[in-house]
Amino acid sequence: MAKHIELSRWLTENFDPPPHISTARRWVSQGRIHPEPIRAGAKIYVLPTAQYRKHNDQPKSLLDIIRDQATQGQQP
Repeated sequence: MAKHIELSRWLTENFDPPPHISTARRWVSQGRIHPEPIRAGAKIYVLPTAQYRKHNDQPKSLLDIIRDQATQGQQP
């Protein structure tokens, strides 16, 4: 298993210039960093290979896929 790094370090390694730490904390709360970071007290640790995703970049849930196919008349 890869070693986690602090969120502030992940920001400096992945963005130039890095966003403010409060912005990154909001991303964590909104589930925009994948895989999900680990919280330990006031610290947040992220895998070095973690990626930022916009909300529309997240994959659809299975339920959404089935609903889309049903409205298009397709079998799941």
